[in-house]
Amino acid sequence: MIEQTIEELVDSYLKAKSLMDDAEAQKAVMQQAILDKLKELKLSGLKTKTGYNVKRVVSQLYSGVNLAVARELGATKTEEKVDTNKLKAIAANGIKIEGTKTIVYVKVEEAK
Repeated sequence: MIEQTIEELVDSYLKAKSLMDDAEAQKAVMQQAILDKLKELKLSGLKTKTGYNVKRVVSQLYSGVNLAVARELGATKTEEKVDTNKLKAIAANGIKIEGTKTIVYVKVEEAK
């Protein structure tokens, strides 16, 4: 592998990110075009001549439902959960906690 400076590596990273962003934007446009075509054909799905199954999928997201509304509907539950803030404080005191995973990644953003 050819040795690169940090600036060259960051530049390559940003170019790759830009290509991925462009591809994601294009993918979103194509997804909408496929949905529009299925609607035009009055279909919820089909098998293409090239062998792909295409179907319209509808999914409900309930993360924006207010707790009071859910309570009125009887759609609440009480459950024991891990308190990550307390675990962070414990780990900050040097105590090893079984089941902890460390994620390391690079964050590149424009300097202000």
